[in-house]
Amino acid sequence: MAGIHSEYHRFMAHLAHRDVHDDVRRLAHLVLYYLQPLAAVGAARRGRSTRLAPLAIAHLSQMPVAYDGDAQSTEAGSALGRLYQLEVGPFRGFMRPETFDLSHDITLVYGANGTGKSSFCEALEVAMLGSISEAQAKRADQRDYCDNARLRRHAAPVLSSMDGDETRAVQPDEAEYRFCFIEKNRLDDFARIAARTPGDQRQLIATLFGVDQFSDFVRGFNPLLDQDLMLAGFQAGELAQRRLQLANSEQTIAAYPQKIAAVEALEQTLAQRMWPATTYQACVDWLLGTPQQQGRLSYVQAQLDINPLAIHNVTQANLQQLLAEAFRVRGLWQASSSQLVARAGEVTYAKLYEAVLALANGATACPACGTGLAVVAQDPFARASTGLDQLAQLAALQQQEKELQAQLAEAVRALWDEMRRVVTAAAFACLAELQAAGLPSLPPTSVGVWLGVWVDGDQRSWRALLRVAKVIEGLDAQARDAQTQRSTLSVERGGLHQHQLEIERLRTIRTTAGQDLAAAYQTVAQFEEVNRDLIEACAAEVPVVEHHHRIKDAYDGFLPEIQAYLAALPGVLLQGLGEQACHLYNAFNRADPPGNLLHALWLPVAENSKIEVEFVGEPGVRYDALIIFSEGHIKCLGRRCKNSQ
Repeated sequence: MAGIHSEYHRFMAHLAHRDVHDDVRRLAHLVLYYLQPLAAVGAARRGRSTRLAPLAIAHLSQMPVAYDGDAQSTEAGSALGRLYQLEVGPFRGFMRPETFDLSHDITLVYGANGTGKSSFCEALEVAMLGSISEAQAKRADQRDYCDNARLRRHAAPVLSSMDGDETRAVQPDEAEYRFCFIEKNRLDDFARIAARTPGDQRQLIATLFGVDQFSDFVRGFNPLLDQDLMLAGFQAGELAQRRLQLANSEQTIAAYPQKIAAVEALEQTLAQRMWPATTYQACVDWLLGTPQQQGRLSYVQAQLDINPLAIHNVTQANLQQLLAEAFRVRGLWQASSSQLVARAGEVTYAKLYEAVLALANGATACPACGTGLAVVAQDPFARASTGLDQLAQLAALQQQEKELQAQLAEAVRALWDEMRRVVTAAAFACLAELQAAGLPSLPPTSVGVWLGVWVDGDQRSWRALLRVAKVIEGLDAQARDAQTQRSTLSVERGGLHQHQLEIERLRTIRTTAGQDLAAAYQTVAQFEEVNRDLIEACAAEVPVVEHHHRIKDAYDGFLPEIQAYLAALPGVLLQGLGEQACHLYNAFNRADPPGNLLHALWLPVAENSKIEVEFVGEPGVRYDALIIFSEGHIKCLGRRCKNSQ
C-alpha cells in the first residue's frame, strides 16, 4: 500500500503540470483521500466504480484543485550516506537484540534454515520502508507480523548510516528506498521475460521497476463510471414519455382532417361500386335499411331463411305410363293363360310323365303293375321320356305364363308404389285437394285385387288421383322456380355482405378517428394540470443530473491521465538507469576480459521489447541479452538494475 501511496503522490505532482479541467484535479484528490478503501477493490464486478461513485457524488465539489505535495514525505534520502549497522531484536525470529555490521561494500548473509536470514531482510525492509511486503501480501497486521512468536512482542529495528564521521538513524521512506529491495522471484522471472505473454511481460516490467502494486491499482479502475451515475433523470424519462404522448396527440389533431378526407374518398369509391351516380349514404340506407324501410340485405337474408319448398317429382304422365304398362302386361298374361287352358289335357299327361320319370332312378320294375322291366312289353320310363319330348312346346308356354305373371305383379307393385307416393305427397302439399278428391284407400301392399276400384267403370277415382297429381306437379314447378331464385339470392347475399363489411370498416375508422381526436384534445388541455408534480420533480432532478454528468466528465478525463502516466512510468524510471546498471554490471564482472565488458545497455520499457547489450570489444553491434547471456548473468543484470534504481 505504501508503494501505491507514494507513486500516486508522484502522479499528483505530474498531474499538477497537465492541462486538465479542475474537476479532474478534484477527482484525483478524492481518490488520494480515499486511496486505501479504493485500492482494496478492483474492476471485478465493478467493485471500484461502485465504491468510487458515491464518494464522488458526496465530496467532489469540496475537493481542492491545487496539489500541495506529500505531507508525509521526508528528505532523509538526500542525506542517507552509507549504511553503517542494523540493530534488531526482539523481532520476528530474533528473541534477543542483535547488531549487524553493514559498513562494507558487500554484506553476505548465510545460514541454515531458521537462523534468521528472512527476519534480517524484513528488519532491514521495515527500517527503510516502514512496511513489509510479505505482511501486506498475507493481509496480516504488521504489528502482529513483527512480533517474536515466543515473546509476543517486538522492538522496532534501528538502521544507522555513516555520513563522513557522523552516524545518524535512517528514517523510513518508501518513496526514496523502494528500489533498494528485490525478491529472488523477480530475478527468476526477469531471466525468462522473453518466454512470457505480452500481458505477463507488462506485469513483469512493472514488478522489476517496483510499480507492480501501482500498476494493479490503476488497472482496477473500471473503463466507465456511467452505470453508477444518474446521467438521465428517472422523472425526466417519464416526463419525456408523456411529452411524446402529447406530441402524438397534437399530431392526431393536425392529421384528423386528412384522415376524414381519406375515409370520405373510400366511402365514395364504395358507393360507385354499389350503385353508380348515388351518394354513399343512399347506398348505406338501401343496403342496411332505415327505420321506415327494410334494407336489401335483410330482405335477401329473410328470403333465404325461409325453408325451401319440397320437390316431389310427381307427374300425371308417370301415373298414366305405369297404369298402361300394368294393362299391357296383364293382356299378355291373359293370352298365355288362355292357351294353357286350351291344352289342359296335355298338361295332365305332362304331369304324369314327369311323375314317372321321378321314379326312374334305380327302378327294376314297372311302377304301375310291378312287372320287371326285363319282361314288360313297353318300358314305362322310356315311354314317359318320349312323351315329355313331344310336349316340350307346352313346357315353354307354361314358363312364359309364369314370367308374365311375375311381370304383372312387378308392374302392379310399381303402380301401387307411385300411387301411394302421390297420396303421401298430397297430404303435405295439397291436403284440401286430397280430401276433396275422396280417393279410395290403398292397401298396405300391392298383392291382391285392389286396382279395380280405381280403374273399373268410368275411372272416377283414377281421374281424381290424376287431378291431385296435376296440383302437385304445379307445386313442383313453383318449387323449382323458387330454388333457382334462391341460388341467385345466395350469390347476391355474398356481394351484399362484402359491402356491409366494407361499410362497417369505414364506420370503425371514422369512429376511431373521432375518439382519438377527443382523447387528443383532452390530453392537450389537461397536460400541465395532470403532470404538474412530475414537472416539478423533473426540475428538482436537473441539478442532480448535472452534478452526475460533472462527475462523469471528471472521471473520463482522470482515467486516461493516470493510465498514460502508468504507461510512461517505466521510461521515466529508466532515465540514466541503463548507464548505471552497465557500470555496476562491469564492476561485478571486473575479472572478465575487457572486450567482454558492457559498453551500453538498453532495457525493455514495454511488452515485446528486448534487453539489448553492446560489448566494449564490438561497439555498434547490439545483441539480444536473453540469447547470449546465461540465466545467471541475466539475474545479475536484473539485480544491477534494481541497485541502480
